[in-house]
Amino acid sequence: MHPQTLQYFRMAEIGNFHFVVSESVRAMLEDAYQAVTTTESWSIIGHDPGIGGFMFSTDEKILRIRNAMKFADHSGVSYAWTLRQMQMIANHGWEHYVNRVEEAKRT
Repeated sequence: MHPQTLQYFRMAEIGNFHFVVSESVRAMLEDAYQAVTTTESWSIIGHDPGIGGFMFSTDEKILRIRNAMKFADHSGVSYAWTLRQMQMIANHGWEHYVNRVEEAKRT
């Protein structure tokens, strides 16, 4: 692991998205993380949402997450993207997610 990434990982406690540069993106991610956590939906968010993806899902489990989210400025695309980020965390873990974000910053 790159030493700089290790430094970010040490500072990035699970659920703290301070390493995300954009304030609005950070707010979306933090909100979604809290919604998935408070609805106890980490095992659900890791699965494929089915036809229509997260954006058009009518699954009550996904709707429960959506209803728990407080960030009001989502477009359909930003909402779906945000839940895909939560899906990545659910399926691959926090360390993998932080490393992917840090890699993307370098490219």
